[in-house]
Amino acid sequence: MAEAKDARIEATVATMQSVIELGRCARDRRSKPVKFPLRKVTIILNSEQQLQDLRSVEDYIREELNVREVELSTDDASYVSTKAVPDKKQLGSRLGKQMPTVANAITAMSHHEIKAFQAAGTTEIHGHAININEVQVTRTFTGDASTMESAWDQNALIVLDLTDDAELFAEGVARTMTNLVQKLRKKGGLQAHDKVEVFYQVDDAHLADIVHHRRLDLQHQLGTPMAPLAFKPAAAYVIKDESSKFVNSTVRLVLTRLAFAVAPEAFEQGAAVAGHVERLLNSHNYDRFAAPLTANGSLSLTLDEVVLNLRLNQHVFLSASDRYRATQQQ
Repeated sequence: MAEAKDARIEATVATMQSVIELGRCARDRRSKPVKFPLRKVTIILNSEQQLQDLRSVEDYIREELNVREVELSTDDASYVSTKAVPDKKQLGSRLGKQMPTVANAITAMSHHEIKAFQAAGTTEIHGHAININEVQVTRTFTGDASTMESAWDQNALIVLDLTDDAELFAEGVARTMTNLVQKLRKKGGLQAHDKVEVFYQVDDAHLADIVHHRRLDLQHQLGTPMAPLAFKPAAAYVIKDESSKFVNSTVRLVLTRLAFAVAPEAFEQGAAVAGHVERLLNSHNYDRFAAPLTANGSLSLTLDEVVLNLRLNQHVFLSASDRYRATQQQ
């Protein structure tokens, strides 16, 4: 009893591994990186028992292939056509003049007859026992190749749903950005508690728009403020500056120490004074000015004997990300 149970577990694990490998190969053929979620994978197996066993690892398959839905089925006829091709040389040496008749019968076998033949390993045709090794079985995908990609082996047939989905594509873009930022932080030798900010510049307008709309979610996930590169304070200390391939485009990521950002348009004294203020604030330890700004909502600075009363989120912001958000709300 225990041995039978172990054998079923081993068979389920082998099928699971086949499914994941087939799914990854299918993704590669269609240039669909695993970072980008897909709607569904359909897994076709030979028996209901196999399907029942595979349900125990369904969540793992969903995660490994990054799909929203896993559909299990035994109906391979909906996706592939099956053809049996007789090995005439092998059959001829054994059957002699009866070979053409048997060969024609093999060629005429239906999809379900071929499946039964494969499962049994042998079948009888015109009084002759025919072994599966004397026949080559071929499969041809019959689904919509524009929205599906299939792959199969002796354990399973899988079909990926490649239907375009703007929301899933945006999730893939965000996941790719997250990975790039995490790698940049690692290259910069940063610790989790280090106060930093990330600035980005995406060449492709559509991808840039996706990053813009996902920016707050990215910040929350990374625990790092983010803003377009155009908003980087001139005095911010650059830790890493790197350009990388980004989906089908290029992104430039600049990692800096967390720095104050000012709004030049809010200074009656003009942009030059605003620039001096930004350099002054960022020439000291960040917490020196961040603490009173956060506590009081304002800060007084003397610049060339002129006292400036700086209001938080009007004249000065705790990060470029905060300033960028303010410009988007206007």
